[in-house]
Amino acid sequence: MKKITLITLLVLITVTLVYAGTPRTYYQKVLSGSGNVLDYVTNTGTTTSTNYIVTADIVETPGEVLSTNDGTTPVTTLRITRLTETTVVTVLQLGTFATQWLEGQTIRMTVTYIPNNEYTTWDTVIPTGTSGILYTGVGQEQIIPPLAVADTWTYNLNITASDNGVYEFTDPQSVVHTTPAILTDGPGDETNSLLGTYTVTSAPPAGFQWESTTIEVVAGDFTAGKTDYVYNAAKQFVLVPIPDTYTYNLHIAGPPGYTVTGPTPASSGTIPYTATATVVTELVGSYTAEAAPAGYQWAVNPIVVSADMFIAATKKNGGMDKVVLGSRTNGAKTNYVYEATITFELEEIPVQYYDVLITSVPAGAAIYVGGVDSGQITPYTFTLAEGSDAVYTVVMGTYTWTPAQFVVEDISENMSCNFVLTFPADVPITPPGVPAGFDITIQLTGGSALYTTGIPTSAVNPSWNMGYVQFMTLLGLGPWQLTINTTYSFVWIVGVGVYTGPFPMDITIPGGTKDQGAEIQYGSGGDPTLPVELSYFAATLTAENFVNIAWTTQTETNMNGFNIYRNEGSENLAGAIQIAYIPATNTSTTQNYKHIDREVENGHTYYYWLECVEMNNHSTFNGPSPVYVDGPTPPVLPEYTTMQNAYPNPFRAGDGTTIKVDVKAGDTGTVTIYNILGQVVKTFPVTQGTNNLTWNARDSKGNLCGNGIYFYKLSTNSLNQTKKMVIVK
Repeated sequence: MKKITLITLLVLITVTLVYAGTPRTYYQKVLSGSGNVLDYVTNTGTTTSTNYIVTADIVETPGEVLSTNDGTTPVTTLRITRLTETTVVTVLQLGTFATQWLEGQTIRMTVTYIPNNEYTTWDTVIPTGTSGILYTGVGQEQIIPPLAVADTWTYNLNITASDNGVYEFTDPQSVVHTTPAILTDGPGDETNSLLGTYTVTSAPPAGFQWESTTIEVVAGDFTAGKTDYVYNAAKQFVLVPIPDTYTYNLHIAGPPGYTVTGPTPASSGTIPYTATATVVTELVGSYTAEAAPAGYQWAVNPIVVSADMFIAATKKNGGMDKVVLGSRTNGAKTNYVYEATITFELEEIPVQYYDVLITSVPAGAAIYVGGVDSGQITPYTFTLAEGSDAVYTVVMGTYTWTPAQFVVEDISENMSCNFVLTFPADVPITPPGVPAGFDITIQLTGGSALYTTGIPTSAVNPSWNMGYVQFMTLLGLGPWQLTINTTYSFVWIVGVGVYTGPFPMDITIPGGTKDQGAEIQYGSGGDPTLPVELSYFAATLTAENFVNIAWTTQTETNMNGFNIYRNEGSENLAGAIQIAYIPATNTSTTQNYKHIDREVENGHTYYYWLECVEMNNHSTFNGPSPVYVDGPTPPVLPEYTTMQNAYPNPFRAGDGTTIKVDVKAGDTGTVTIYNILGQVVKTFPVTQGTNNLTWNARDSKGNLCGNGIYFYKLSTNSLNQTKKMVIVK
């Protein structure tokens, strides 16, 4: 037999009618609130149960109500019926309503049970779409009458004391009971008269107290017993020992009469006093004394009190640091007393001293205080008591200074003054500090200047020998003209130029920058801006038929490095290619450089150039240096570095042994012989190629080695290998 599904059944029972609105059927599964709904709805198909009245309307269109009891609504559009042998549904055809239904509107359904007029109502929102609305699954049911008959409940409350003793207490209705007691409410409805506050009225035993004299009973305290609708709860008045008590005494000592503010009002007072608390945290914190009298200060203020400062007034032997002021008989409390003391101390305020630092540019000027030579020269620090005053000036030859004087009045902080030497305009002047045996005079035209200090600029040429340096700040906008006369051979105005005389010489410094700085170096040794001095450059053929490019610098500074160029068969630099770059060392001593060009062939002439590249990317070329390659074919070198076994081995000391070592190209190293104690006996150097080392059993001093075991170790850039050999009699 073909199986009929729920969807098929819904289609089969749909009757074709003409509707005012768009047809759409709403099916709602229902269950009875009491018993099996199938006992009340026995009809099937397009009929409705005689036990129920079903009404339906759309909330948004009031007055358009459909009912199975109005005599006009077709049963095919509204009914309650069995959909299957196990499912009962209400059926509503939305197209029956006079007004077109809309998505999102609310359907309100009411089902009334005719025998007792009980009814239930529910709302359903019309979902999106036009297909049937099916609420027939598990969890989608609505409950219809008849509803369940009210059950009865019994509540049992068991109230005891924690020591199982007999004590009086009152219930929420002020009725007196004694523990233990079981109070009952019911059987009856859900109302539970046992809920509320219960108060114990009996005194606790000696040494104990009630943890709480009241207990609250709430509905959640009751749990179901073995019998349905019987709920039990248990509550207890709890006895606890009377706790120990603690007393903390903080004694505040110091000069009497001064107010001290503690962390709490109760801890504040006037020295001397004692602050007392039962909880140590009430005394912990900062204690601040009022302002000290003139000329004095508190040694420590505020004083911070911490819990670990409290100790027992008396220490019990073998016990804790606490004073017992009671006994523990019959549970009686014990009182522990802890003491702490803080003391505020006054001390005289020490005299405050401050520093006055006097400096000058240049240094070494005599310092006058109040017009009197102090005997000190700049830089120097004077130490003055607070409130002191003084007038400071400096003197050096006939120069003038800015500022002219430094006035200190009522000193209350560290101070300093830097006197700067002034170069006047249009007056020849000899700067201070010129080394003995040399003369310098300078005249400034076009403005005045200040003598300043700075870090001398390093010369590019390491041969430069600076004898004297002078820093100036040229005041105004310039340009400025300097007339310099000196016995030094060179004058270098950094950033302007290098001058070699004859002196005196007029030198113009371009203007445009207000208060422009100037650095003037005087010295010898050549042009300080020369970066490198090349004394040798050549390309030569090596024994291996390679080309060695070598060059020597006497001095070099501010150099980036050296580029090597090569052209095969032509002296034309434009066609050369770069084959190497060598970084510069930038030292003032002689440096030797080399580069081996192995990419050459016999029968060819090669031309080489050396480019010296400075830090500022400026460069100079040297060359070409030609080389004709026409030498013997270089030997074939081993592909790998290896060390073979010594032969013969063992061997006699008088006979000796041979160790063959093959070293690959570019590899070098040593073969070292050690005795059994790890001491070095002999060392042989090895280079690329085949090395046949003969050891005659003598150490590096020529002494004959004794019989025994020896080790020989090869150490190169690419291989470390150790083997053993034996000398026999």
